[in-house]
Amino acid sequence: MGTLCVCSKTSLSLWGKVADLTGSNHWILKPQVFIPALQELTVCLNMKLKKGSSFWTIFMYRHPEVQYAELGLGGKDRRLVVWLFGQEWTSQDINLQLSQWYTLCLTWSHTKDRPALYVNGSLINMTAAHTNIPPSLCCQLAPNGSLTLGVGHTINNGNVEIIRYSGMLGKISLFRIWGKERSKEEVTLLRCTEGDLVKWMRDNWDTVNCDPICDTSLQCEWSFYEVNLQFVIMSKDKNTTEHYTARDIAHRWLRHVLPTGIYLYRVSVFEVIRSDTEEHIKTPYEDGLMPWAPENISRFRCLVYISVIPKWDVAAVQKEMCTDLSNTYTDPSSLLCLLADASSIYTTPVERFSMTTISPQVVMTTSSLVTTSTFKTTMTSSAFTQLTTLEASTISTTSDTKETTTNTVTRTPGNISELYFEVQVNISITGNCDPQQILPYWLNMSLPDDLMMVLDLQLLPKSERRHPERKHDSNQVLTDVSRESFVFQVQVLTHLVQQEIENQIRDCLQNPYDNGLFSITVHHIKICLISVIQCAAEAQQTLKGLFMWPDTAGGQNATYPCPKDPQYSATRLCKLSQWTHWMEPNLENCPPVVETIPDLDHVEVTPENAFDVLKMIMDLMRNQSSLIYKELVTVLNKLKDIIRVSVVTPELGQALINAISNILESGSNLGAFTNTYGPF
Repeated sequence: MGTLCVCSKTSLSLWGKVADLTGSNHWILKPQVFIPALQELTVCLNMKLKKGSSFWTIFMYRHPEVQYAELGLGGKDRRLVVWLFGQEWTSQDINLQLSQWYTLCLTWSHTKDRPALYVNGSLINMTAAHTNIPPSLCCQLAPNGSLTLGVGHTINNGNVEIIRYSGMLGKISLFRIWGKERSKEEVTLLRCTEGDLVKWMRDNWDTVNCDPICDTSLQCEWSFYEVNLQFVIMSKDKNTTEHYTARDIAHRWLRHVLPTGIYLYRVSVFEVIRSDTEEHIKTPYEDGLMPWAPENISRFRCLVYISVIPKWDVAAVQKEMCTDLSNTYTDPSSLLCLLADASSIYTTPVERFSMTTISPQVVMTTSSLVTTSTFKTTMTSSAFTQLTTLEASTISTTSDTKETTTNTVTRTPGNISELYFEVQVNISITGNCDPQQILPYWLNMSLPDDLMMVLDLQLLPKSERRHPERKHDSNQVLTDVSRESFVFQVQVLTHLVQQEIENQIRDCLQNPYDNGLFSITVHHIKICLISVIQCAAEAQQTLKGLFMWPDTAGGQNATYPCPKDPQYSATRLCKLSQWTHWMEPNLENCPPVVETIPDLDHVEVTPENAFDVLKMIMDLMRNQSSLIYKELVTVLNKLKDIIRVSVVTPELGQALINAISNILESGSNLGAFTNTYGPF
């Protein structure tokens, strides 16, 4: 679908638009957009050069209390330049063609000794020119600085002063900042998602008399979107509309107006109580402004997640949603009329669909406040590894037009039990589509979202699937059919007994499904009750110290401070499944405590940590071809302690054999130990 500029000049979105920077033209990040202190970050943008020059700046971020550029990206002659904490990093010669779009992403983490720069997804080798600041200042990005787009700048007495002859002659678009370091895969796969700190939105930028312009030459296609809007329901019988009625009407309205290719994933509706000073909405029934507050008018906020299959350009999706949702909708009863506030409709490309059900804050259209959704999204290996949450009845109270505060009240039905199930399903999919994208959508459509919450979904590899062999019929017309197996975990709030719940899940999934683009046929369903829904507290000895993981609910991450540097933390997921268990921890941010084999002398072997200590020995030996005498003494003593305190299970026994075998096969001199240790 082709790209069109979104709505009008007053639209918040800048997707589909570019900053056309020539001479001294530039943009400045508005002071209301706060950049916090960061220990990791990612900056991505698209750039097209019109004319080359010896020195040019794409962006620069400075803090008033330091004299150097905290962060920046630009060019010198034929090289790209990164400025980070006053240090300059340069690339080798790069032949950047004029009038061609390039995607640039800059990432940094305090755990790395250099920034990473990607051009069109490829990592560029960068060399440090010099260092002129103390290392102590390089641990984090200074907060609340100033950022210019298209030129360099300095700060003099709190005022931004543009550096002469630093301007870039070209176009910039999709400038975004995230408060985390993205991996190489994320830089490529998630290039069309919105930033979480700085966004490509009009309210983020002072365009300094250089208005954004539409440019259809830059396309960015994506499938997953969050839509925020406000609407009113006008009742002809003079009654107010209940929250649950509004949610049902919103479902029907969205299914009615959305075109083929845009699929509802989840709809949440939030009732709002307004004060006498609140905003007004213009209706088609009068030329004036109708207040929100009359008794026959009820006001709501709505949060919608949609999948676009196949994916469209982001600007095209934003315009489509703005157009489709701006028309008045009359309910089949003819008693209720729904009208969305067109100025409140904002569509955001997101990494994945949020697990949280919280009323979104209003997206203001004035520069007095830059506030977006309260949702915080995190990337996983799949855009859908965590899915929809149970939609509770929530009331949001707004007390002021300048700033929105949200008070959430959740109503929990009485006599309801909470059960968890793991479901394995074998299916056939007819149609050209990606199973990882469509299966979450199908589950959401098939299962009742007011009773069941899908927590996780995993496609099974081919080797683990249980499909019977299919016989080929030579007379059958060949179609695009794929056979898939997957497992998902689901939370159920219900008064039914276990068998009735299993029957309900089975009946919902076995209903035939065909939406015109793809169809799904279910062949086999296996449902198991999850009896253990949390991971027990556990001590884990590693090369990076002793971690005391607390009792943790299934599906949640436990956090524990790094033993050597408590300002950083490690995390560990409690995987909810038929056999709920701890996953391997993420210790990336923790410095090592045990770095060499002699460091093991300070580790006491206990029945609880014996296997962990053995793993540590194996890890330390992996990088050594031979052991000196002192190291052999340490290793053999620890192996002896492990055998002494442990019940040797088959798994532990095999690991011991592997460790001893590695010692025997190494180039270590074992003569001194032949008679000393003998058999263990």
